[in-house]
Amino acid sequence: KEPSHLSKAKETLTSPENLAKDLVAEGLENVTVATKEDILYISYENNVYLWNEIDALGVVLRKAVKLADTYKSFIIEPKKSNVLISSFAGSLEKAAAYFEKPSYSTQSSFLASLSQQQPSEGKGFDVHTEDLNSGLLRTRIVLSPKVTTFVGTEVGLFDYQFLLRTVGYWNLYKGLDLSVRYDIPISYSDELDPDTGVFRNYYNDGGLNAVMLNYTVNINGGLNTLSVGSYEYDYVGAMDQFIYNYNRHTFKVKLGYFTDNDNEFEDKKIYLAKYTYNYEPLDLLGEIQAGKYWYQDTGFSVNIKRFFGDVSISLEYLQTQPDGYLGQAEATNKYAGLSVEIPLDFRKNRFSGNIGQIRGDNLNYGMRSTIDRADGTNAVVPSSGLVPVTDFESEEYLLNRNRLNLGYIKEHADRLLDEF
Repeated sequence: KEPSHLSKAKETLTSPENLAKDLVAEGLENVTVATKEDILYISYENNVYLWNEIDALGVVLRKAVKLADTYKSFIIEPKKSNVLISSFAGSLEKAAAYFEKPSYSTQSSFLASLSQQQPSEGKGFDVHTEDLNSGLLRTRIVLSPKVTTFVGTEVGLFDYQFLLRTVGYWNLYKGLDLSVRYDIPISYSDELDPDTGVFRNYYNDGGLNAVMLNYTVNINGGLNTLSVGSYEYDYVGAMDQFIYNYNRHTFKVKLGYFTDNDNEFEDKKIYLAKYTYNYEPLDLLGEIQAGKYWYQDTGFSVNIKRFFGDVSISLEYLQTQPDGYLGQAEATNKYAGLSVEIPLDFRKNRFSGNIGQIRGDNLNYGMRSTIDRADGTNAVVPSSGLVPVTDFESEEYLLNRNRLNLGYIKEHADRLLDEF
């Protein structure tokens, strides 16, 4: 007969309450664990595994399979701002077999049991712990470089300005967040000197860039984020994003209106629609976007993005016409561009605690050139095709850079086994 103290330890180890404590010990927030018959339900918010949500999913599954002797299946639902983003279900028994003895056979069996569905919120389940380790009012500071460059112009090979972008986040209520963005100039080359440089009009003085309230809600599987406040130093207004993901397809609409109180002619009306196709076997995203951009030019872009792990490289074609020139071919600007996005933090952030967190963001740097101009020149028009970006962009903040889907998880199942 098993000694009583060992039996008690095993019981504690495999209880739903202890599972929740294990997840909190990993730094996960807003942890809810519930059960119904032979189903184990887990929802959580990940602000620790920053490069990829699949890392957090692997950690959750590794902890959950300890309960495979009691529960046969699982439902796992990731959150952001304590709002459910998606839902994955599968066999807990087959997951346990895969984690215990990874092989082609156990992986195939586990992946065959996986499905993606609408978030259930654990309705009808017996709740053991709810929203454990709340992220409410925690201060999160995100640091990233902001770079403006002019490459190969008539005045120089490379001209630049570097700024440090600092963004603070505070979750005020379920789905409601305050974000504050501040830019700090670091260095610049002669031609971006604010007094004497040829490109002085593009010099950024820095300062308080944006203060916005952001409210996110899940509407039948679609995610809507409304952002209201000050934006780009001088503007006040609102931007709404709605994004919906279905298998490999993502549809997004962005609408915005901003006004400059110092200049009545500087109102900004933004309407953009985007479709994305995700081909997971090659880690490839294809995007088509069209509408009216920040500087009121109208046009479209085609973008192909390839992921190499968590680093991405993008190729873009952009075609726009300035405001007031719609339909006039001679006013059309055409561009080809290349950009790269690189994570700038540890894969697991260790600078976090009950009070707050400091972390790095991605470096996103790109170059583009005008093409197919009648006069043969390469005009510098960096403002064309500018997409206004809040600190709660749907693809980045909510959908793991558009990779939070079943196909991506199945193609990268080996990564679920990584330990930290």
